[in-house]
Amino acid sequence: MLDLSDQPTTPLPSGELQRCYLEQVKRNTERTPLKVIPTGLISPKAPLAEIYIPPRFYANRARVDFPVPDQELDRYRESLKRGILSLDLERVVLEAEKNWQYDLKASHPVGLDVVWEQLNSHHVVVIQGYPGMGKSTLMERLALHMAVRGLGLPDPDMPEHEKLTPNLIPVMLRLGQYANEAFPQKSTSVGMGVDGKSKEGQAKEVLSLLIYLLRKMANMDLPSLADFMRQKLHDGACLVLLDGLDEVSDPVQREEVQEEIKRFVKGYCSRCYFIITSRVAGYDQAAFPDYPHFTLAALGYKEIKYFLPRWCQANREGEFHVSEVSSAQIEEEVKVRAQELQAAIESNEEVRKLAENPLMLTLLLVMQQNRIALPRQRVELYDTITKILLNKSEITESQAIECLGPLAFEMQEANSDFVRQSEVERRLMEVIGRKSDTDDKVRAEAIQFLWRVRVRGGLFVSRVSDYLGFMHRTFQEYFAARHIINTMQTDQDRRINELVQLACRQDALWREPFLLAVAYLSYHNDEHIASAILRVLLVESANRTLEQQVSALVLATEAIIEARPLTIQQELQTQTAELLLTCYERTSRTPDNASTASKKIENVILRWLLSLPKEAYRLPLLRVISQAIKDTQQTNRQRNVLTLLTIIAKQLEPCSPVVFAALIPPLLALTGLPAIGPYKPSVDLTVSADFDVADLALSALSFLGKRGPSGLYLVTVQQYFKEHPEQFRLLARCSLECGTLITPVIIPLSEKNYQQHVTAIRQWMGLSRDCTDENIDAWLSIEQALLECAEGVRYPAAMHLLEMLRCTGKQGGQPWSEIWQTYLQEQLNTANYINYQEVALLWNHLFWRQSQPLADTILKHYTSYNKTKARYACRFIAYLIGNARHFRYFAEAGDQKCTLTYRRLGDLSKLRGITEYFTDYRNFIYLKRFRELLHYGEFDYLEYLIGSWYAERLSCLESLVFTKDLIRTAQNRLRVSARAEKIDNLTILREWLLEVQANLDLEKGNEDEIRTIAYTAVHEIKNTKNDKIVQKAALYILQALPAHTHAGIVLIGEILDGTQNQQIWNACVHSLRSADPIDKAARQALEKVRKRLKRGSATSKRSF
Repeated sequence: MLDLSDQPTTPLPSGELQRCYLEQVKRNTERTPLKVIPTGLISPKAPLAEIYIPPRFYANRARVDFPVPDQELDRYRESLKRGILSLDLERVVLEAEKNWQYDLKASHPVGLDVVWEQLNSHHVVVIQGYPGMGKSTLMERLALHMAVRGLGLPDPDMPEHEKLTPNLIPVMLRLGQYANEAFPQKSTSVGMGVDGKSKEGQAKEVLSLLIYLLRKMANMDLPSLADFMRQKLHDGACLVLLDGLDEVSDPVQREEVQEEIKRFVKGYCSRCYFIITSRVAGYDQAAFPDYPHFTLAALGYKEIKYFLPRWCQANREGEFHVSEVSSAQIEEEVKVRAQELQAAIESNEEVRKLAENPLMLTLLLVMQQNRIALPRQRVELYDTITKILLNKSEITESQAIECLGPLAFEMQEANSDFVRQSEVERRLMEVIGRKSDTDDKVRAEAIQFLWRVRVRGGLFVSRVSDYLGFMHRTFQEYFAARHIINTMQTDQDRRINELVQLACRQDALWREPFLLAVAYLSYHNDEHIASAILRVLLVESANRTLEQQVSALVLATEAIIEARPLTIQQELQTQTAELLLTCYERTSRTPDNASTASKKIENVILRWLLSLPKEAYRLPLLRVISQAIKDTQQTNRQRNVLTLLTIIAKQLEPCSPVVFAALIPPLLALTGLPAIGPYKPSVDLTVSADFDVADLALSALSFLGKRGPSGLYLVTVQQYFKEHPEQFRLLARCSLECGTLITPVIIPLSEKNYQQHVTAIRQWMGLSRDCTDENIDAWLSIEQALLECAEGVRYPAAMHLLEMLRCTGKQGGQPWSEIWQTYLQEQLNTANYINYQEVALLWNHLFWRQSQPLADTILKHYTSYNKTKARYACRFIAYLIGNARHFRYFAEAGDQKCTLTYRRLGDLSKLRGITEYFTDYRNFIYLKRFRELLHYGEFDYLEYLIGSWYAERLSCLESLVFTKDLIRTAQNRLRVSARAEKIDNLTILREWLLEVQANLDLEKGNEDEIRTIAYTAVHEIKNTKNDKIVQKAALYILQALPAHTHAGIVLIGEILDGTQNQQIWNACVHSLRSADPIDKAARQALEKVRKRLKRGSATSKRSF
């Protein structure tokens, strides 16, 4: 009988005693300490109800310490198919397949309500979980829920709370603490057997669970609580939570505890409810054969997304003083932090996998709360997690690296995540044997080490059958990296060379350990070794193929990114950046201008830019890029770096301000545009005379989004209309009178803003065009909505729009349309290249039904003796004709998916071709199409009709400009034009031929013009052998030759008969392959040409 003599003698009434007990349970569980957080990090007590993640369960027993994930299985299946899997690993895969089939047939994850149904039926369940999966948190949350319900309070944060009936009195027992009191004497065993059991027995006197429970109640300073609880157990009113069977580390003790649990449950099972929790590792599958078993499932995307804002909200009280910060500010900060956390987790696949474990997810969040960047400091994350897991197993980090490091290295080299338990024991004995002298002692220490690291730490666990492995591939790679670092203590140069050779292997097996090794060195005052490794890597890559060199450079760059900021020597960073740009330039010369190598370089430079710290000055990467932008002597390199920036620009928004401070000024200078916000054009750079460079620079600026000129000028526009409401109203009147929604904003790209934009546009579509006060007010409301959801403005067109409004305000008596057209006309006569193009497009956008004055001006400039204006007009015409045809095609096709792609800016990788050696000159037009459609497509008919809307405006102007006189002028100017203008004129001729292909009537009436153009192209190809761009522009003309009529087909045959040039031959054959004869004469002509081609192919070895 329990001695209660020390308890207070005045008992409380039963109801009052229960209330006091439940309040104490509530106080003990409502704010849970984050016990696993390392020393030095913020470790607050968090509100349990707010940070609790509703668990999911598998309704079966877990068969191994840690499951084989699907991705790992896929990798082994592929190796099995290729016949490169060892017999042992084949067994592992087959056994894993059996487990997978077993789990698949068992069930999908279920909620707590299903577990509770089993509890209602059997009164006892066992819940297993892998390390960190939240077993104890679940027990504490159930105790809190029952306490709150018992006090008559609501608990709305508890999912499915209405199904957790009946209300019970919670009793939490930690089985590890119970074992310490039940077995006060230490084990007398001298070692551990192969099964983990002690060789000699222990004292058999066991403290019963009931006595232990009542003793705990007696110590709670509540009179008569022990007697009260004994009665409640007898009445069946308790929920007994037996947490942490795995906490009983001694196997013999654990067997005794299991037997005592059975006795305790048997005594009260018909009345009370029992939940037993244990880790999977070390759990005796035969311990409780008659109890239902559940296994906690990993967190899914929904659970993680649910948890992040709740975590941030729960921790706000510790970080904000309510008296100093408003609730709205706190909520906004919580929202921003949750978004940052989600982005940090989703941006790295390895971190995302770790976040499926609640413990790992909590660690990630605490590290972020402590301003430790994620996932940039990946090696620090793995280092911290390793120390936490080892701390629980009472093993030092140095011991773990010494024992498991060589094993991890061999497993990595074998491309295996598994190793036999007997092999692990043998290798551990080899390591431990260096310090011990007896075999028995070595074996005992090896078995004990493995038991601790597996059962207590959960780092190195049972994976499949009798095979062990690290709980996650990442930790195998981390331990392999740490082992490599340890070997560098002797013969450093040789070890560095060996590491580089491993990292450069084509199987990429050692890339991750390489990155982790360099990063670890940089964080532990060995940055000179980290730099030495990268220096050897760069030297090693110099004599390799382009693909291999790119792979090595990407690896070096990733190492710089993952290293501690500013630790890798600056000259190495500079060398790496320059080599990346050189290789990018080389990849642009390959036939596949969307090559894998190009994409790798774009991606890694993007990551490098995103990783740059805010406080640094003159960062090597930014210096190299800035110099390449400014280097007008190396136009090839200049175009390539601008192309690269354009492709990645829209993803640079999260970058540090130093990135934009380095990029925007030289881009402004190349385009000739004025200062914007804090950025001024570079003083050491003038406006580019190369129109391709200027267009690329403008596109890069435009795609910078909110952080670029488009976003910066949005603030100016919003402020201007706020300060000048009369100008805002004037803009409304102008829009209503011309029937076009005139707005400075561009289509936003984020889904939320985009939907708001579409809603406002729909309102405009339903608005009457009568210029009444009521309609003006409605327009103002629509435009205000557009401004509020805007992410940027039409840059630089918005500057012209505001200036035209100012001019109209000053000249009140004159019609606004006349004032605006006069302004635009003046700009066309005086503006630089970029503004010329912008103003022409703006005119066509605003006054597309009055395009004749614009067409006259452009044609006048094209045929004038002013070479500058002639060049501007020539480029605009070449762009106009191609764009009109392109969008007209999509409008006719009604391709909704394609037009939607434009809103998302599509695949800008097409732009890689803008170089001296690009494959397809027409790809350059895609760049401008993306930008202009984004800026001028207002969705008057919503996204699926945008092609029709835009094509209609361009086609009106095109029909006025694209005349036979224009074609003759283009031919004549070829003889006297400089190289850049010659390319544009050839483009104009090609576009005309494409129009002829689509219009049979044009072909019939223009045979002589077509013949002249064809032989002009042949002449250019023969006389510009050293200029690949001019050659390609001319070759595209031959490819576009129409092959419908007798005359057209005969012309192509003549050119083929008269040439030995393989490029001309290929271009003409390309044209014939799309031949579509319209009559018998044309078909006969085509057959004759084909026969001649076949005879010629047989003798010249050409293919047809």
